[in-house]
Amino acid sequence: MKFAILSDIHANLPALQVVLDHAAQHQVDQYIFIGDLVVYGPHPNECIEKLYNLMKENWETHAIAGNNDSAVARKLAPQDASTNKPAQDSYKWTLSVVNQKNLLRLESLPGAVEPEQAEPIIVSNQITIFHGTISDPIGRSMYMEQDEFTIKNSLRRLQTSIGIYGHTHKPAIYRAKPKSETDLFFTYNRILPDFNSDGTFSYPFSDMENGERLLINPGSVGQPRDNNPKAAYMIIDEAEKVVIFFRVAYDIPLVQADMLKFGLPENHIKRLAEGR
Repeated sequence: MKFAILSDIHANLPALQVVLDHAAQHQVDQYIFIGDLVVYGPHPNECIEKLYNLMKENWETHAIAGNNDSAVARKLAPQDASTNKPAQDSYKWTLSVVNQKNLLRLESLPGAVEPEQAEPIIVSNQITIFHGTISDPIGRSMYMEQDEFTIKNSLRRLQTSIGIYGHTHKPAIYRAKPKSETDLFFTYNRILPDFNSDGTFSYPFSDMENGERLLINPGSVGQPRDNNPKAAYMIIDEAEKVVIFFRVAYDIPLVQADMLKFGLPENHIKRLAEGR
């Protein structure tokens, strides 16, 4: 099976569209969504509709809510959705414009309505997905790189050989193996994709030994934060045992113009062109 993995779209329709067009050219079999479809960007309804219509057969088996999806689905007070004033402003605007049909679609994302009960989702014999961490799949209060314990705990509790997460908006790979055959305390290496001039980075995993595990972040479609403003996503080919990361250019000024038109926070507008 060849999966396209999308994360952290954040209501950025032009970025989502170029990624979907790009993935279609690579003849993927299915799509996986790792959370945070809304907030920050100016196109929440359009992005929900597009992704839902693409994935509606697998919406509850190949997708999981992110913290922002859950906040909007539960209509949290702004101060409960974020401690950051610009993020609160973006959240309030999003909540004011998402229509009822799309609110119901957000509510149907696994983990959206009851995030404290959320579990990581196993989508295949090899792949488990979650937005934040194994312990906090929706990313309400935890993110993968916050400390070494969080990384090792996610590796230890992973029930498949590959875990795919989002939330940090930064592409990364953690390759790990147990210290011994009977020890689930892992040692790991962190690998940051070194993209080629064509915007690709390939990582084969055919040489994985028994017990080894991968944690992989595809990066963000709609608000990258690794100092590269191009939309990020990845394809994982289970048959060929390879992960390919992609960076795809999109019309950033168009998105910025829409954000300005709707009065979204200035720093969120600027950061798109900076990839931070």
